[in-house]
Amino acid sequence: MRLTLKELRRLSPQTADRVERDIEKRAGDRERRVKASAERGHSVGGEGSYLEAAFDQQLRATFGREPHPAFRWCTEFRFALPRLYRFDFAWPNLLIAVELEGGIWNGGRHTQARGFIEDARKYNLAAEMGWTVLRYPGTLVNSGEAVSQTEQMLRTALRKLQDDPKP
Repeated sequence: MRLTLKELRRLSPQTADRVERDIEKRAGDRERRVKASAERGHSVGGEGSYLEAAFDQQLRATFGREPHPAFRWCTEFRFALPRLYRFDFAWPNLLIAVELEGGIWNGGRHTQARGFIEDARKYNLAAEMGWTVLRYPGTLVNSGEAVSQTEQMLRTALRKLQDDPKP
């Protein structure tokens, strides 16, 4: 049974006050998260986990410090406003994103049920919007396989875009 705040206030004013404060706090927390995410949302280059730093360094080695405009990447790119979903690395003009999946050996977020379900929602929404999402665990980043495959995907997508600019 669900009660409105008004009905709860009649039954227990103290509980209603506590619930109201909690609602306000959560709204404020969400506003702060959205604002912080928006500030990070379209940064070029990147700071973050060790894995993200390693991949960023590999991208810079592959494409140079000033890459061709088509190969410039964004980090922490918000792709589904107003959702808080972000890609670790993204090339919005090519609709290609890279997600680095850390913590797979030590029970990290991506291997826990709730994290896995949220990842599935995020990746399915991205696919629905036309994004190609490449997912890499640390092993593939460290071996260079991730940056190699990403480069190949980007070059293929750019060729397709140049051949047929209207998909």
